[in-house]
Amino acid sequence: MVLRAPDYLQHLQGLLPQGHAWTTDRHAVLTRFLLGLAFELARVDGRAQSLLLEADPRTTRELLTDWERALGLPDPCTGQPETLQERRAAIVTRLTESGGLSRAFFIGLAAALGFEVSIEEPRQFRCGSSRCGDRLFGDEWRYVWIVHAPHVTVRFFRCGSSRCGERLGSWSNQLLECVFRRLNPAHAHLRIVYDGPQEQAPQLFAELIWQDGSTVRLPLNADGLLPITGPGGQQLLVQPTSEGIQIEDENGQLVTVRLIEEQEK
Repeated sequence: MVLRAPDYLQHLQGLLPQGHAWTTDRHAVLTRFLLGLAFELARVDGRAQSLLLEADPRTTRELLTDWERALGLPDPCTGQPETLQERRAAIVTRLTESGGLSRAFFIGLAAALGFEVSIEEPRQFRCGSSRCGDRLFGDEWRYVWIVHAPHVTVRFFRCGSSRCGERLGSWSNQLLECVFRRLNPAHAHLRIVYDGPQEQAPQLFAELIWQDGSTVRLPLNADGLLPITGPGGQQLLVQPTSEGIQIEDENGQLVTVRLIEEQEK
C-alpha cells in the first residue's frame, strides 16, 4: 500500500510534542512545513513501490535497459526488438531457459517467444515394425527433427503491455528460427516447416468521414500513419484511432479519421 502526502502529514503531526505551540491547524506555518516533508516522503514511498514492478522483468519499464545489459541483450537472435512486449519476452526467455532436449522444452520455449509450434521426430522405416502407409524415412533421417509452425505469427498492440508510438501489429518468424538453430543439439539436423494455419496479417486503413456523410477509405503507410493535406496545403501525418479523431482538410472542412482493420481474404 502506497502512503500519500496526507497520510505522512498525519504521522508527522502525531510525533509532535504536546502543547499549544505545536498546532495542527492546516493553515499554520508548522503544518505547511510538515506537509512539504510529507510530499517528499510520499514520493520516496511511491518510488519504492515502483521498484517492486521494476524487479519483475514482465512489468519493468524504467530498468528495461539494465535488464538487457545484465543478460547480454539484444543478442544476434533477438536483434533490436521493436516493441515493449518483445523486449520483455526476450528478457523472460533468457532468465527462464534452463536448457533441454525434449519436445516439451522446445514447444515451451516457442510459446514464451510468442509462437505456437509442434515437433515431429521422423522414424526410419523398418520392416517388421513399420506398416503400409508410413513415410519412407531412411537412415539419413535418424537425427532430423522437424518443427511445424504457422506461416505468419502476428503480435498485436496491447494496452498495458505496449507503449505509445509502437506499431499496431508486427509479424516475423526470424526470431523463432534463430533461437531454435542456436539451441539445436550438435548431432541433430533441424528443419522448420511452415505448414500451420496461415494467419493473414491485418490490413490497416483510415476511413475519412465528412460532415455531409461522404466517406473514403485510404491505406496507412508502414508506420501506421496516414499522409494527408491539411489547411493551407500543409502536409500532415495522422495516426487514426478506432474511436476516430477530427481534423481539418485542405478546404477547411471538418473530417473524422477512423482506424479500420480488415483481414485479408
